[in-house]
Amino acid sequence: MKRLNKKGFTLIELIMVIVIIAILAVVAVPKYLDLKNEAAKGAMMGVVGGIRGGIRVSHAKSLAAGTDNKWPDILDDATDNQVADADHPLFGSVLDTPVEADWKKIHDGEYECTATSVTWGYSDTTGKFYESE
Repeated sequence: MKRLNKKGFTLIELIMVIVIIAILAVVAVPKYLDLKNEAAKGAMMGVVGGIRGGIRVSHAKSLAAGTDNKWPDILDDATDNQVADADHPLFGSVLDTPVEADWKKIHDGEYECTATSVTWGYSDTTGKFYESE
């Protein structure tokens, strides 16, 4: 009698591996999507911190120059509804490297982070860059 050498996996073993991979995918995908949102929020807050710092530096320069408590009048020279890109960056008045993506100027003093749909306002009387409600 000839002995058969069977190599490979049974159908049940293959199905079990597919089921395990599917369960891992169901658990991992929502966590990945949440990480993507958190990364977008973190990037937005990094830009906001830079803008706030730039506003304060501009204010300090005006105080050093003898101007009485002068906050920047504008944060950039972009037009209303301007989306930031390489040709039309935003926040050039207060940042050394202006923002070239993920932001839109709605009108003077109001901006939107397009990656998170959060709207921000700027007051040239107080120097505050704040999240709008």
